[in-house]
Formats: sequence, structure tokens, C-alpha cells
Amino acid sequence: MLDDFAETMRALAALQSRVTEASRRSDWFGGRTASRGANPPINIFEKDHDIVVLAEIPGADKSDFEIYVERDVLRITGRRATERPAGASAHRLERRSFDFDRSITLPFAIDANSVTAEYHDGILAILCPREKAHRPRAVAVS
Repeated sequence: MLDDFAETMRALAALQSRVTEASRRSDWFGGRTASRGANPPINIFEKDHDIVVLAEIPGADKSDFEIYVERDVLRITGRRATERPAGASAHRLERRSFDFDRSITLPFAIDANSVTAEYHDGILAILCPREKAHRPRAVAVS
């Protein structure tokens, strides 16, 4: 029974990978999409004209992932590994190890040199300051 479950989970993971890969090759979004991949789950907020990204990566270590920024694209890559004690038999396996590679197209260009990130309690917080040329500015009326 456990073998059937494991095989089903492998088949679902393979299907998710094929769907993700197909969306990367598709021009449905004109080469741009708000997000690629399903992991890690994220929330994106705009605060003080900048973007804050919160990614949920429980069980990882900050050395397990990397962050890249280029113009308006934020990319988070890495691996979350799960282990079980040596010699232990499994009764239920709901947590799984997985590699992730998530690209998010943001609504404006980011100042890559000013991006900061913190990781605490399974949450990765990334502050993406807006590039100066894309900051709103007040215009005086004469």
C-alpha cells in the first residue's frame, strides 16, 4: 500500500513538473508571467513604493537557497530536505524533500544592489527597493 502511495506521489510530482515546464515554453503570457512554479508559496506586497516578498520555506536552512534579481524579475532557487531517523520505519510521510526554482515578475524594475533578505522561522522575507528611475515623484505646478 505504501508503494502505491509513493508511486502516486511520484506521478503527481512528475505531472506538476511537466505543467511547470510547459508554462515556461508557452508564449501564453508573452514571455512574462507573474510567477513560475508552485514552491515555495509566496505573498507579495507593495510597501512605501517598494516590493516585499514573503516566501514560506519551513525546514530549510538559509544556506539551502539563493536569490537573484535582474530588472523586474526575482528568482528564488534551492532545496528543502527532509530526513527521518536512521532505522525508523515510516507510518506517514507528508513532508517531502524538493528542489525549487521560482521566478516572479514584479510590476517594476528593482534596484538589485539594494535588495535585502532575512530568513526566520521558515519565512524568507525579501525587500526589493524600486529602481530610482521608476520611483514616483511629485511634480510642482507652476
